[in-house]
Parts: sequence; structure tokens; C-alpha cells
Amino acid sequence: MNCARRKTHEGYKDDEYICDVWTIDDVFEMAKMNHPDIKLSDDQAKNILRMMQKHHDAENGLTYDTLAYWTEQEIKDA
Repeated sequence: MNCARRKTHEGYKDDEYICDVWTIDDVFEMAKMNHPDIKLSDDQAKNILRMMQKHHDAENGLTYDTLAYWTEQEIKDA
């Protein structure tokens, strides 16, 4: 669950917190860059976001490498 859904940022001024937001559009763009011949469904993109969140390394955060890894896993498993 991201900070927007948890509302953990409420009570802080805009310059007192950060929050990364990843969307299915980010997933589609990654897939398009690496596999232009494959079209992911919305459900596949949502699954990739869930896997990124579930398995992310808190010390490294969520990165494009994380997105690329889980996109590859989804495509491989499809």
C-alpha cells in the first residue's frame, strides 16, 4: 500500500515528505521498451505493481530495475 492510500503524509507540509507513485502506464512503457511486440493487459500490469510492492527491498526502494525485473517475470510466466 502506498503512502497516498495509507494517508501517512497527512499532517505534513508538502516539503516534509516524499512519496513515489508507480502506475500501470509505467509498466506499459517498460514492457514497450523491452518487448515492443508484447501487449500487457491491465491485469498483468496491476500484478507487476503488486509484485513490486510485495517483494521490494526497503534499502533500495522501488526502481526502474525493480520494474524491469517484475515485467520480465510476468512476460516469462505468461
